[in-house]
Amino acid sequence: MMAMVLSVIICTYNGASRLPRVFEALKVQQMKHLWQLILVDNNSIDNTAEVFKASVPGFPGNVTTFYLNQPMQGLSHARAKGVEMSIGDYLVFCDDDNLLEPDYLDVVFDFFSNYRDAGITGGRSEAVSKIPFPDWFDKYQGIYACGNLGEDIVNLTGKSLIWGAGLAIRKVIAEKVFDSNHPFLLTDRKGDELVSGGDDEICYRVMLCGYNLYFNPCLQLKHLIPPSRLTVEYRDQLTEGFGLQVDVLGAYKRYYDLGQSHLSTPIAFIKKMAAFIYYKVLMLQRQEAHAADFLYYLTGWGFWRTPENETVLRFGSFVKSKKNI
Repeated sequence: MMAMVLSVIICTYNGASRLPRVFEALKVQQMKHLWQLILVDNNSIDNTAEVFKASVPGFPGNVTTFYLNQPMQGLSHARAKGVEMSIGDYLVFCDDDNLLEPDYLDVVFDFFSNYRDAGITGGRSEAVSKIPFPDWFDKYQGIYACGNLGEDIVNLTGKSLIWGAGLAIRKVIAEKVFDSNHPFLLTDRKGDELVSGGDDEICYRVMLCGYNLYFNPCLQLKHLIPPSRLTVEYRDQLTEGFGLQVDVLGAYKRYYDLGQSHLSTPIAFIKKMAAFIYYKVLMLQRQEAHAADFLYYLTGWGFWRTPENETVLRFGSFVKSKKNI
């Protein structure tokens, strides 16, 4: 029997009106291998379950479908549930407003087969709406998980991150990233609340596992954006939601950046001592936050003891204890 090579995970909250088009795009995928479709219902109060059940008969014979319920609200919780139940070697997170191009899954399979250092890949996300886009949309399309980074495959590791729309990840890495003993700090989209950041947290955790992030222009999808999300009010609320993640993602970034520096040489030791002295001076001047950041960037000492930073440190220690990720 052929192995299940790929799992598509769709997390939805009240997505009954959006899902039929998403399913239709998946039914025409050119993937010849066995693959799995998992719908994670994140506590919907509409008829999402009925829509899924009605759509199942139209899928080709090489697709196995599953419906799961995740009553714990939050996109990160829903994704974790999907990862737990997935059996494919590669996972694709498809939002409930994403239309994957017919070759999407095939491209994911080929890419991971050829780029062994890749932990995550994502591609072009084209915004589509029933109404003309406002003049400001191009400037803000990134927060809508839309855009294109060019015509070439690009290694974004340490430079930029991959948005969650259509994000593909190796299952063996996803199991570490979504380890239940190290839950995500960010719930991401929670019901109708415009909180964000889960995509970025996934990317940072993958980089901490020692794998790379790649943009692949051959991965293409259409991102359906309803008129209600193209107002200035919605845009500003979405922007504000991204602002709430700054402390958490800052902790991940500092920890990742530290791992890229080399502090074991004699010169590095001298720098450590100088930094420690400067840290003490700043503390005497009651510039605690500035002092802690300065010390951390140069030495890794005195990590600013917030709950977020403590969690990132624990996850980093967990990753280091798992040598064969």
